[in-house]
Amino acid sequence: MLRILKYIVITVTVLIFLFSCTSKEPTAPPSVQIPDYFPNSDGTNYLFTVTETDSTGILRTGTRYVLYDGDTLINGTSYKFQKDSVKMGTEIVERISNFRKSEIGVFYFIDTSGFAAALPDTLRNRMTVTSEMQTLLLLFAEGSFWQVFKVTIALQPGITYAPYRITANYVKEAIVLLHLVGGDLNVTAQKIKYDLEFRLDPEEPSQKFTAFSWVADKIGTIKVEGNAIVVNTILNGELNLDDSSKTVTQDLIHYNIL
Repeated sequence: MLRILKYIVITVTVLIFLFSCTSKEPTAPPSVQIPDYFPNSDGTNYLFTVTETDSTGILRTGTRYVLYDGDTLINGTSYKFQKDSVKMGTEIVERISNFRKSEIGVFYFIDTSGFAAALPDTLRNRMTVTSEMQTLLLLFAEGSFWQVFKVTIALQPGITYAPYRITANYVKEAIVLLHLVGGDLNVTAQKIKYDLEFRLDPEEPSQKFTAFSWVADKIGTIKVEGNAIVVNTILNGELNLDDSSKTVTQDLIHYNIL
């Protein structure tokens, strides 16, 4: 009898233990904080200093103001407005770009008219181009690499060449000192390298240009420098070969994130 009672006590204890384990609420996995390298709420704005040098060494300085405000629908896809105002001396150039931000990156709707105008008619009619370019990857890892944009021209059936291609790769994390209007600030940023290759004649070697960009979590782009063609492309999706001899540096001096 004592043995039976002991067995019942052990059985009940085991059942209580099992019930207490299985009745607990499931534990949610720890949340992963995804960095935001491209804040773009309506009203968010930035101010950069601009330094531009051409092939003759002539230096120009100015500012670039960027505002995100409003949205539109293009071919069934929703895009936001990026409004740029670049002031170099007495000259002011304003531009509106269309972009969208997804979970994986930032994409600009592109205007290829400047590039297409540089092509001979025989090649322009054979050009294949996507309507977007991915200027930014939002999750970086060592060795991250992606194609920003590519133009393909069919020379004959089965034979193509790429007169214009931009690729990007993640370089490293770096500390950047910002000289803001309100005072200096050290920021942890991610450095990205952009490489452009283009050749209008498939028989000629490619011309190559490079630019770098630094982006910071919860701020956005804080610095860009390099060839003007590449810089303009990655900042607003503009394809224009007129600035191949110019180098540009833009440094953030003020920002307002909404």
